[in-house]
Amino acid sequence: RSAWNHYTSVNNRYRRKVVEVFNEGDMVWIHDLQLMMLPSYLIRQLKVARVGFFLHAPFPSSEIFRSLWCRTDLLHGMLNADLIGFHLYEYARHFLTCCRRLLGLTHTMDSRGTINLDYNGRTVSVVCVHAGIEPPVLVRTLRRIETEGQIVKNSDGRMKILSIDELSRLSGLRVKLLAFEEFLRRNPHLSQRVVLHQRVIVGGTHAHELRIEDTRATAMSMLARIQRMFGEKVVVYEEVTQEDATLESRMPLLAAADMYLVTSLRGGLNRVALEYTFVQHATRWNEQTDATELASTTSESRGGPLDLGVKPGEGMGLVISSEFVSCTRILQGAIRVNPWRFDELVDALEKAVGMSESERVTRHLKDWYFVSRNTSVQWAHRVLLDLKGIHKSTARSQYSVMGLGHNFRVLGMQAGFTSLDITEVVRAYRKAESRVIFLDYGGTLVEDQSNDDAVRHFAMVAGLEAQPAPERLVLNMLEKLCGDRRNTIFIVSGREHKGFMNSAVAKVENLGIAAEHGYIYRYPSRLSSGSGNNLANIENLAGAGDWNYLLPNFDMSWTTLVKRIMDVYVQRTNGTYVEVKGCALLWQYRDADPEFGEVQSKELEDHLISAVKNFPVVVLRGESTGREKKGGYIEVRPTGVSKGIFVTHILNHLRDVAARSSAPGPSMKEPDFVLCIGDDSSDEFMYKAATDYARMLRAGQGAAGVQPPSIFTCTVGKKPTAAAGYVNSVGDVHALLNSLIRSNNSRYFSTPNLSAMPSGRRAPLSSLGGVSETVEPPADGSPTIIVNGAEGRESHVPPRPSEPSRQPVPTRSPNPASDADSDDRLKESQEAPPILASSRTPTIARGNPIPRSFSMSSIGNQASTPGFVSMKTHFQSIHEEEPDGDDSDEGNFF
Repeated sequence: RSAWNHYTSVNNRYRRKVVEVFNEGDMVWIHDLQLMMLPSYLIRQLKVARVGFFLHAPFPSSEIFRSLWCRTDLLHGMLNADLIGFHLYEYARHFLTCCRRLLGLTHTMDSRGTINLDYNGRTVSVVCVHAGIEPPVLVRTLRRIETEGQIVKNSDGRMKILSIDELSRLSGLRVKLLAFEEFLRRNPHLSQRVVLHQRVIVGGTHAHELRIEDTRATAMSMLARIQRMFGEKVVVYEEVTQEDATLESRMPLLAAADMYLVTSLRGGLNRVALEYTFVQHATRWNEQTDATELASTTSESRGGPLDLGVKPGEGMGLVISSEFVSCTRILQGAIRVNPWRFDELVDALEKAVGMSESERVTRHLKDWYFVSRNTSVQWAHRVLLDLKGIHKSTARSQYSVMGLGHNFRVLGMQAGFTSLDITEVVRAYRKAESRVIFLDYGGTLVEDQSNDDAVRHFAMVAGLEAQPAPERLVLNMLEKLCGDRRNTIFIVSGREHKGFMNSAVAKVENLGIAAEHGYIYRYPSRLSSGSGNNLANIENLAGAGDWNYLLPNFDMSWTTLVKRIMDVYVQRTNGTYVEVKGCALLWQYRDADPEFGEVQSKELEDHLISAVKNFPVVVLRGESTGREKKGGYIEVRPTGVSKGIFVTHILNHLRDVAARSSAPGPSMKEPDFVLCIGDDSSDEFMYKAATDYARMLRAGQGAAGVQPPSIFTCTVGKKPTAAAGYVNSVGDVHALLNSLIRSNNSRYFSTPNLSAMPSGRRAPLSSLGGVSETVEPPADGSPTIIVNGAEGRESHVPPRPSEPSRQPVPTRSPNPASDADSDDRLKESQEAPPILASSRTPTIARGNPIPRSFSMSSIGNQASTPGFVSMKTHFQSIHEEEPDGDDSDEGNFF
């Protein structure tokens, strides 16, 4: 923990400095494992900056990496960059596997060959470009040391084997000396013809490695034994510090060596072998080649293959390299060895010593082809071009944050995606006369932990555990929403309809239920009542309480075949099972090995597509919706079944009902308010369908004179989605629904309610949505206006000198309703606080004065009373401008 705290502290220091010097439009390129957390720290303050991260060390396999306690922190840190680079695909593959196994992330390949990870709505690119060397720098160094006479050929005729390593257990020093000793044992006559020059760098990145002195002592003991057996000249050993291990100091060694040996047991970027290839070509291919001409051969502008043009010299250098370093993958002419296999290393030494000159030249040219065309400048240019090419919006509003501490991450959102504005929803809801609300069930109305609990999910599928039941609070909310005749409420779920038939939700009166993604559904009972002006009768459906099919008389014979095929793959893949969801069959592999499950799922998908091609079904691939997003499922269900299709079906038929209906009433009007709330990927179709419906009406396909409805789409949880807004939790969904319920008990009259009253006639109490006939006057001396519904006239009640009113005035409902509905609202309104006028002259919104006496009929006929010319405007301003839930006394009017 202490080391981790120091590690993160260093990353934070870099973060402060980068933020200090950063300018808008700059790109940030971070290097190597010491700064793996820096992208996560930077993105907190520089959300729109393009951040690249390049790892020069090999990324460990998933079996090793997932043993780290901080594994997810490191992955999140890297994934907060926009581009992640590796020298080899092998390293990138290990990284992608860890992302798959630990975070449930999948990757795709684009047309440019770039690997893309979809991470919280952001595209993280992964590139594999190996770094090279810079020939002009090497040429200048060669010319300088050649002038100084530092390049000296072997005078004793021995073949020099050069090796340069850091003092570390992973450098393979012990294995190298053992192999060289065995090589001399097998070939004692070569002890006078070869020499191993071993340079060891001390004080480097492994200076604080545990038991480093034991490694040095072992090496010195082995060197002494070799020299004792085969002579002192057979091995040259030297140690240099990190400061002395410069390019100038190793250039003479690289030029004089006949062979370069790398035996690293695990290593990342090692460019010394690339330098050796270049130096060998510069000093041995043609010693009269001008340095400027040599440097020009590395230019990519030449286009075609190298035109070496001269006869090669003798003794061309050769590379023997461990397969565990990155340069081995790009130096195709090198002899590859596994240093863990002792005999293989000895055989490689024997092969190199006895190799013909023609083979040496051929191998060298293969290496030279890469070295000359992949320089360090070109490597940086390619990576930075990829980073610059990443499309990243400069609008900070499109990036949201999630998580705390090292779990912090940035989410990419669509333009305009914000937290749902509940005030705007309530305002549109109050104005609407025909509302349609679609609600997902699990994860939206009720908490659903089964997506994150694999055991619980399996128990529900197997019928060992019941589906989550709604609390009484949820049922009360649904009952109140469904009790309003202007509302059409549907629960749209992917669950099997049998789980709803006997549930408490199904007993809610006037609640519509759509199960299995809308394949089977039940209309609200209100839509099935009446004499031909309801949706059920128009469709010749069975009536209230009956379940209806979106695709009547659908052939389900395909299920037997699909079930048999899925069972075969269940037997072959541990951790998989078949889930039956009414009209759909799912092959769940969320508990299987991520990689093997993915492979098997693709095989099953291809098998099913071929098997059911003659049936009207579709094969779909889905991902797990849990936090870890492990695995997924293959689903087969009827074509034309989805939540989006069901939403479109309901909205279009409600329009048809409104067009054919001659009976008045809010339930027979075209929908002017649509609200969709969900939480998983299947709900995305619902959001799109609602948006397309509004777009269709705006294009002129709606009824004449009908304004497009107010459309609100909302997802639970801040995540990439097609919805226009979000709420944070199921509790926020409950709060939103409660706000809609409370808005029905608003204290203000709307213009349609008042203006619709006939002039000069009685105004029944029911037409005002439950306004009380008597009011207790306040004790503060303020006048109170009373509407006498029985006489159809207005009167003043003188203020009572003591005891303030305790009788609250019921609030109104925006539109006329039945007497029963009015009585219900009257009962609910008794809980509201008293609504009293101000002690000053009564005002309406913004403090505009009104007369102390007025005629109700004058509101319907403004011209009859000069003092009420703008009365309608006053009431309209009350309804639209006064904020919801305002408890201020000033401007209250009833």
